[in-house]
Amino acid sequence: MIGGRFAWQTREVQDAYKAAKFKNDIIILGFVPDQVLPKLTGAALALTYVSLFEGFGVPLLEAMHCDVPIITSNVSSMPEVVGDAALLVNPLDIFEICKAMQFIYEDTALRQELIAKGRVQRKKFSWDKAAEIVWENIIKINKKEQ
Repeated sequence: MIGGRFAWQTREVQDAYKAAKFKNDIIILGFVPDQVLPKLTGAALALTYVSLFEGFGVPLLEAMHCDVPIITSNVSSMPEVVGDAALLVNPLDIFEICKAMQFIYEDTALRQELIAKGRVQRKKFSWDKAAEIVWENIIKINKKEQ
């Protein structure tokens, strides 16, 4: 399943879907409402999130909170967000991505290990912690300007 709306620079994904040999096995969901997303994510064998760039990568945290193992890019903010709780791949190497997907599919112990590490990693992030960091930086900037 592929969830999320098609936004900019999605022509290649759409073309790949149209040309896919097993198109009937691919389900394009489009936009997924917030109420449905945790159930959908939690039902997944894994999250494969191989973006080239993310400012943060909220779907990675969502997957960790749903106890879903993750395959993600080894670039941008993704390695920092997942720590050691994911398989990291080159987002431009389809063979590496496929190999990681096969590992996740075949290795139950690996899936359980990544889920356990995700439970630890997800505790490092919260909206309260984010707000605290923003507030501390506002105070520092204010003190410098005085």
